[in-house]
Amino acid sequence: MKTIDNDIKAGDFKKVYLLYGQERYLIKQYRDKLIKAMVSEGDSMNFSSFEGDGINQKEIIDLAETLPFFADKRVILIEDAGIFSKAGDELGEYLKDSPESTHFIFVEESVDKRSKLYKAAAKCGNPVEFKEQTDETLARWIGMRIRKDGKGMSQAAYNSFIEKTGTDMENIDKELEKLLCYCMDKDVIELSDADYAIWYMDAMENYKKYDGKVVKFLALVYNPDKLRKGVMVPGRFAMTCCIEDVTFIGFKCKYEDESSIPHKSWITITARVHVEFAREYKGKGPVLYPISITPAEKPEDELVYFS
Repeated sequence: MKTIDNDIKAGDFKKVYLLYGQERYLIKQYRDKLIKAMVSEGDSMNFSSFEGDGINQKEIIDLAETLPFFADKRVILIEDAGIFSKAGDELGEYLKDSPESTHFIFVEESVDKRSKLYKAAAKCGNPVEFKEQTDETLARWIGMRIRKDGKGMSQAAYNSFIEKTGTDMENIDKELEKLLCYCMDKDVIELSDADYAIWYMDAMENYKKYDGKVVKFLALVYNPDKLRKGVMVPGRFAMTCCIEDVTFIGFKCKYEDESSIPHKSWITITARVHVEFAREYKGKGPVLYPISITPAEKPEDELVYFS
């Protein structure tokens, strides 16, 4: 990866780049970096892309022989064609004598290093394998992403986050974007059903950053007669992996008119979060103070998920 970064920084590009491996997130990142560095924005005359099985190697070779139009290079992107085997011998033979003005970017999940095309790519350019990242590398990357936005994450929150998201960087990136959006200085944090469980986990672990924020979500109300007056618990039933582990996850909510909200009713609640000591949390945590409560329809799927 450093060699690609160095090439981009120097503006000195190899004839062939082969990006392959299991970590698709990083592959896409470096594919896009190369294209942005090598192709002028909107230059469709000198950039061509091919994807999937059944690509016509003769057509690609003819295109590669065409001089760039008012530019110093032509770039050809070939993705997931499955040609780093005997199927790619024609292109492998061609690469040896291809024009200096033509550059290839290959993207594959797996390659046969014995193939003619791989050997030609190694000779003419830079094959880079993107392996699944180690726990240490992931921790550094996530920490860097969060610090960039001026945020932090406790070790306990990090462990829970990784447990729920897995180690796939694309999935981690998507969930991080959600969490960072929740932390932004915006008027109302609106949670979809897909977001609720992950946000609940973050709000319980990092409650200080939500102090004073306003949140809105669809909730099932826990409000039995035995609950003390002026308190109810809006939340959702959440499932981690199987029906046996379904549990109710909700927030303490202080509401003087709680008796008007039936137990097990569905509501849309907009509430301000205040950090307070709560016996239910066995310490400090997020307590909701409603701004508005409206009746809501029961959703088709009553569960939320940690994924």
